[in-house]
Amino acid sequence: MGLLPKGFKQIDGVISLKTFEKRKITLNLNENRLVLEPQESFDKTIKGKHLVESRFANGSNGSELNIFIGISRNDKIWWFLFDTGNIAAAKISESTALERGMPKVKPELREKEKLEFMLNGEQISTPTIIDNIIYDGALSFDFIRQSEYTISFEDKAVWMGLINSKN
Repeated sequence: MGLLPKGFKQIDGVISLKTFEKRKITLNLNENRLVLEPQESFDKTIKGKHLVESRFANGSNGSELNIFIGISRNDKIWWFLFDTGNIAAAKISESTALERGMPKVKPELREKEKLEFMLNGEQISTPTIIDNIIYDGALSFDFIRQSEYTISFEDKAVWMGLINSKN
């Protein structure tokens, strides 16, 4: 809790993606739901969802597991870290901001700005900051909670469906 802002709701623990490396899961942060998917429900769950361009990475010593989501803009794919633990704004790197045509500003003058991102033809709007990060960007809890994600760690694939587009 020492890493979180004062007054933040109590968290009882953290689960690493590495925990699920041989599983299939569905994650719906909007409903605080994590489902371990057996094959039968997995096949049903991905119907109507869109396969998202993604990459899975194990980190330098193999003990990590990270997912990167490909977000297109101007015929280019930017790779964003899928970071449910990022409770602040989504982040874009300084070079990504420049490519988006955003002015270069001093770090102390950077403010959150609501940006639009296109993911599989769906527009997602989320508060975003420019940050000194090594990735093109990092998604946030706010961004991720706007969709439901089904992830097959075995197949290294991610499907998404916008929450507000469900029946």
